[in-house]
Amino acid sequence: MNRVVNYLVYLFLFFFILVSSVNAECSYQERKNLLNEAKSVDIVFNVDSRKEKIETVNPNTEEIEIIEDDKFYFNLNISNLTNDLFIKVTNNLNSDQFIVNSEDLKDGLYSYEIDNMTDIITYHLDFYSTYNNCYAEKILSRQIKKPKENPVYYFSVCSDERLENNKYCQRFIENDFNMKTYDIVSKLNKILEEENEPVVEKNFSAKKVKQFFAKYWYLFVVTLIVIIGVITLLIIRKKRSKL
Repeated sequence: MNRVVNYLVYLFLFFFILVSSVNAECSYQERKNLLNEAKSVDIVFNVDSRKEKIETVNPNTEEIEIIEDDKFYFNLNISNLTNDLFIKVTNNLNSDQFIVNSEDLKDGLYSYEIDNMTDIITYHLDFYSTYNNCYAEKILSRQIKKPKENPVYYFSVCSDERLENNKYCQRFIENDFNMKTYDIVSKLNKILEEENEPVVEKNFSAKKVKQFFAKYWYLFVVTLIVIIGVITLLIIRKKRSKL
């Protein structure tokens, strides 16, 4: 009888420990550690290119030719992801989603290729825990923008080195311009035209007047003496004529 009771007690304790371990909550310190790990994950977009064969029409012969040209694409690169986390990746353009685990990293890096060059896409990355009591808990959300290729970049006006740092002439942009392409090009041409115009000083500044007077002060003194002498001479002659 005692053996049966002991067996039941041990069985009860076993289930109690099992249930307790399953229902254990994620502690504050565990969440804090996981949060720090999630913040330490590096997420960047890189622009890469490779040679690809494409069909094109020869403008002279009008025949279809196959040439090699650079194909540009973006890579979403994720590194420094630990075994305690996995990432769910979604975006604001479509319903595509995928999961990234630490096992997916090759040589410490996970790279996701995106060949969309025409849209600015915001990628949302939700970090979840794989760690013990915190399993499947959402730890952190981060987001990153994928740029797009700027069509204005290919206009001849942007080849002028004076516009090299102008925001409208950057090859890749993360925000759309609230202007039509034609208006942007016109604005850029106007900037160049204004820079080519000669600078004409319409106002003779007080500083330059002072500089001129300091340099040629004796001319003013001599001129003043001559004027006073002429006036004095005229006054004397006038008085004599009245006598």
